Amino acid sequence: MNQAQDASSRGAFVGGSRLTQVRRNFNRPLLVVVFLLLAYGLFVLFSATSQDPLHSAFYWQIAFATVGMGLAIWVALIDYHIWLKLAYPLYFIALILLLGVLLFAPEVFGAQRWLNIGPIPIQPSEIAKVAVILVLAKELSGSKERIGPFVRFLRVLAVIILPILLIYEQPDLGTSIVVLFLFFPMCSFAAIRPLYTLSFFGAILASTPLLWHFLRDYQRDRILVLLDPTVDPLGIGYNLRQALITIGSGGFLGKGYLQGTQKQLQFLPVRHTDFIFSVLAEELGFLGVTLLLSLYAALFLLVLRVAQQAEDEFGALLVIGILGMWMCHIFINIGMNVGIMPVTGIWLPFFSYGGASTLINLISVGIILSVSLHRRRFMFYPGA
Repeated sequence: MNQAQDASSRGAFVGGSRLTQVRRNFNRPLLVVVFLLLAYGLFVLFSATSQDPLHSAFYWQIAFATVGMGLAIWVALIDYHIWLKLAYPLYFIALILLLGVLLFAPEVFGAQRWLNIGPIPIQPSEIAKVAVILVLAKELSGSKERIGPFVRFLRVLAVIILPILLIYEQPDLGTSIVVLFLFFPMCSFAAIRPLYTLSFFGAILASTPLLWHFLRDYQRDRILVLLDPTVDPLGIGYNLRQALITIGSGGFLGKGYLQGTQKQLQFLPVRHTDFIFSVLAEELGFLGVTLLLSLYAALFLLVLRVAQQAEDEFGALLVIGILGMWMCHIFINIGMNVGIMPVTGIWLPFFSYGGASTLINLISVGIILSVSLHRRRFMFYPGA
């Protein structure tokens, strides 16, 4: 294949003549685990929304999951190297949308998160997370001879600073932390000098007293509740207290599906999003939680295998970045349910209700599947 033919083929859908090869090399185990997580999440979501006779959130989530799975397969069939060209355009679009949130988005419960583009509401912070992963992967996998290691480190650091500041101003401290966290696993995988990343981490810790003064009052309250869960149990400590009661009441086997009393009596807040893990623990107990964590462990192992087998560093970094995003979300969400992290609006991957989060997660799955599917370029580009 000559260069012109190769260029026209890259980024295009896999042709029908190679459909058999696609089926043979498609990462079915990863897709199956994602499907099981979605199904398990819908199972628990139905119970979490049982107070709604129409189960509207449940049926919307089915729609989001169905569309998302279609998008995942569509993205998987596109050569992931196309994101090298689209990384910065998507990044700047995300920054513009984040700025638009601060300028034009309506305030809901003291925060600005959603931007209405015509009749379609979008959550730019979700787009920003994936855009940051794409740009970091592009920068970290670029030619290392062009610039020195310290300048390279500063460039990738600059990529995350602006979206973090814009997201924090919404205010959304939890998502800001997720974007910040992406920096560390991706830099470690790309062999950025540990001295640089450790120095940056140390600087963050050293500036904690200063950062405290920039927190909103409710953010400080959540940290104080984390340090002492007995603080104001009917006020700022209510959510955490109810989550701990709900989880503790589940025991080993749980109270039974649809039988959660904390949920039925509506003591547990935002049961279908932030605290859906507590619903799971109350009704299905330790065994139900173990099943969820086992599915996450299987997902992580399959994704790490894709990173190890990736054709190039760019593909591996994409996978590591997405995995880092999921790990951070899982740790923060479960952590806030069990009282080891401050309460914040962070979703549980493939489990919490949410259109934006579900679609972004499944598009991310499609990117990982693409890295897996295109790890042997000769499958699709003979002679390349």
